[in-house]
Amino acid sequence: MQPLVIEPELRLLARACATNFQNASETAHFVEPVDWTRLFRLASRHRIEGLAYHGLRKFPGAPFDTVESLAKSSRQIAAKSLQAVGDCIRLRDAFAAERIPMLFVKGSSLARLVYRSPFAKQSKDIDILVGTSDVGRAASLLRNLKFTPAPPVTVATATKWHRQMKESEWARSDGGQIDLHGRLANSPKLIPGLGVESPCQEVEIAPGETLRTLANDELGAYLAVHGASSAWFRLKWVADFAAPLVGCEGSEIERRYRCWTRLGAGRTAGQALLVADALFTLPLSLRLRGELNGDRVIRLLVISSLKALANEREPTERRFGTMAMHASQLASIPGVSFAVREAARQLSEAWTVRRFNRG
Repeated sequence: MQPLVIEPELRLLARACATNFQNASETAHFVEPVDWTRLFRLASRHRIEGLAYHGLRKFPGAPFDTVESLAKSSRQIAAKSLQAVGDCIRLRDAFAAERIPMLFVKGSSLARLVYRSPFAKQSKDIDILVGTSDVGRAASLLRNLKFTPAPPVTVATATKWHRQMKESEWARSDGGQIDLHGRLANSPKLIPGLGVESPCQEVEIAPGETLRTLANDELGAYLAVHGASSAWFRLKWVADFAAPLVGCEGSEIERRYRCWTRLGAGRTAGQALLVADALFTLPLSLRLRGELNGDRVIRLLVISSLKALANEREPTERRFGTMAMHASQLASIPGVSFAVREAARQLSEAWTVRRFNRG
């Protein structure tokens, strides 16, 4: 594959994010001219103002007003992240009291695992995973904790909703938000064995307080599938995925890739690695790089993702902006049969939303 041209604003933002990785350099070195107004707009769209601030605050070429704007956003992100830590601990204890097995995915646990300053990472909501059979009990518990499901879901219909959909959204009047997952992927064919009984790890998010999340290999497979489901249009997701890989040897990255494919991540694992490599320069082995570039579909998906990353507007704000997401989902696993089944699933999902909206 020919070298991909990435605009300087996006590349500098990626370098700023990388300074937050565990054991990374603390300074974002860069010599190219930058449109700082555009850089700030991109940072906001990608929800990485906190990571960008920590990476650029010592950067000699950054204008004062840009750094100050990023600093203001960073303080707000840190405050929300601190609130999320408290919410996670309360959720952990509440689910344990009701004996409902659950895991946290992304959010506070991931931030603590991969970033030097975990409160720099922005998380819009708290993602929790329960078993499919426990969705109803989890919904009732969330209601008791003053969370309300987003329409068209109700507490009474949550179990029925989750038979078709992988998640439901819940909100509290003070701004707390939860994504309740009954499974981790839109398609049941992707990472089918990952769930609350999968290998996991305890991550300390505060002194003496831990959250249970997926083990590293399983977490990497999930992050690949999650990013690909949205065509990797947000830099935050790429940084989350790339952070634990930057310091690895090429042989270790290849081992993880083989593991992710065994876990059922399909093409999403290769797509994730090439997108992350384009922005963060991963030490991929020649064999693996050649193998991934040899898949024409993966190459096209990577190009589509990089174009989406460079756009200042959300996909939902652009005409046909979500087409890349649908295409990425259809191509997640090689073969026409999967694409046909996935297209049918997407139609069924759209029909479910319409049916629930009608009541």
